[in-house]
Amino acid sequence: MSDQKSGGVIASVIASHTPRMAYEDKAWDFTLGLIDGLKEMGANLRELNPDLIVVNTTHWITTFDWVITSHDHHKGICIAEEAPHLIPELPYERPGDRGYAEALNDDLNGAEIPSYATDAKYFHWDYGTAVPLQYLDPESKIPAVLTPTCYASSLDENIQVGRQIDTTAKRLGKRVIVVVSNALTHLVVRGPATWPLPEHMEMDHKFIDMVKAADVDGATEYLPGYARDAKCEMGGRGLGVFLGASKALEENAGNLSGAQYGPYAQSSASGNANLALVAA
Repeated sequence: MSDQKSGGVIASVIASHTPRMAYEDKAWDFTLGLIDGLKEMGANLRELNPDLIVVNTTHWITTFDWVITSHDHHKGICIAEEAPHLIPELPYERPGDRGYAEALNDDLNGAEIPSYATDAKYFHWDYGTAVPLQYLDPESKIPAVLTPTCYASSLDENIQVGRQIDTTAKRLGKRVIVVVSNALTHLVVRGPATWPLPEHMEMDHKFIDMVKAADVDGATEYLPGYARDAKCEMGGRGLGVFLGASKALEENAGNLSGAQYGPYAQSSASGNANLALVAA
């Protein structure tokens, strides 16, 4: 990995988050490779000496506006509200970054993307945030700012948000890792170990191969049809954030290096992979 010294996005990653991987000692067998992949990816990312992780998660959903967490400090208990039997209590504690959050909020509004910052006292993390971060940064030292999936947003707007995360980071001189917590295909069915449909897996692997080849433009062109036909999680919005941040990184650093950490794995007919783009 390149030692990019200036501020901006220094890595753009997709992280898996299926709730059956929340507790490593109780994790289902088909999630163990994903957990190992997150650990390996996190170790490599920490070597880049980031100042901040900006999370975009598909399990915190806002309706009309983007919301940026501006807490100085995060502390609480994550409960998987859709499946509390799988994640009844997952503690988290980690620094925040109020200055970056407020600056990103200002920059999004300046770009006519509706947003507001919140430090609501009783705000709690979703499992799309808590699950991957515990493996990517197990000592919880790197500050984090959370962003949601905005339901009213388009794919193009999500790409723009990914680029804006970089613009704000460069303005503040912050070295930022963008972590998009997102499945790929997401046709959810009953049966946790069920694989995606063959045609959906084929589309997933095409996207994965593009990322591993660092073909950001090709993946961006592929995204609308892929998100629609493979029924990607939250319509592929998070993948748009990932690709926007990746394009900004490419423009900053030149050549990129793509990697997959761990296997491609199933979860209730969704497809999951840990992917990273960094400067070559």
